[in-house]
Amino acid sequence: MSCGHMTALGLAAALGLGGAAAMLHARETRFVLPVQTDRVLYLRSGKAADRLALSFDAVMSDVYWIRTIQHYGRDFKNRRRENRFELLYPLLDLTTTLDPRFLIAYRFGATFLAAQPPEGPGRPDQAIALLEKGLQATAVVPARGIHARGAQLGRSARSHNSGPRGRPERRRADAPRYARV
Repeated sequence: MSCGHMTALGLAAALGLGGAAAMLHARETRFVLPVQTDRVLYLRSGKAADRLALSFDAVMSDVYWIRTIQHYGRDFKNRRRENRFELLYPLLDLTTTLDPRFLIAYRFGATFLAAQPPEGPGRPDQAIALLEKGLQATAVVPARGIHARGAQLGRSARSHNSGPRGRPERRRADAPRYARV
């Protein structure tokens, strides 16, 4: 290709991208979508979600985890909204029911739930319930999750769940040998 052809091709590409950007901008300013005011969680039962997921439980769990993070971020930014964080625990419950070994969901979910308003719902009872669900479902619960559980109740991790050397207890009797600390 000659230099003239390359210049013409580059100019045509630039004009095409510029025209597309102008058209998208005009569409977004003239035809504004209505803001969604109601939020609905169509599926609340973990058992039903497990059946509908067929054998793609981990994928569905990841989808609900992403939706949980989006829900928390949207409500965190919109401080004037009433019933903020109302779907946070049901979303976390669905996520952890679909994939009981999703440790990050327990750890960060408990942090999200226990955060005091306006940063979170201020529900340490739900945070503890989520961590206890994780303790039942997995052999090892992250030590930070146990520490967060004690800190949100105003106690240190040593006072309610400490091991022989003052460390947070991370063992279960039925844990595999490699998971015992």
